[in-house]
Amino acid sequence: MIVYVSSPYSAETIEQVKANVAFANEIGKQALVAGHVPIIPHVMSAFWDLDGRLQNFSHADWMFKYALPLLEIADAILLAGSWESSKGCLIELGRARGLGKKIFYGMDELKKYKEVTSEDYRHTA
Repeated sequence: MIVYVSSPYSAETIEQVKANVAFANEIGKQALVAGHVPIIPHVMSAFWDLDGRLQNFSHADWMFKYALPLLEIADAILLAGSWESSKGCLIELGRARGLGKKIFYGMDELKKYKEVTSEDYRHTA
């Protein structure tokens, strides 16, 4: 299953942004180990917001021109970290609901889904 990793990116300092990118990267690795294909926008575009060519991108631009099109190709969304306090994560969750995507509130839920459906994976391999 293709899983979109949703967790906070923005922060007050570059060190905090780096920590958020590292966290999302780790969550993606855990999803891969659990048998899924992660889409991790943080890693795919880390620090692009610092590129002068993209300085005029608003939060809405990042969401609608970059993040949400990636979410559309995923089968599910995985919410991680302090997603409840992230404007971007809440937008992604709303869009995932609107698209009828599977929603996982943390890695434990995703791992349980894999366990429940592991028999299906064996029969298709």
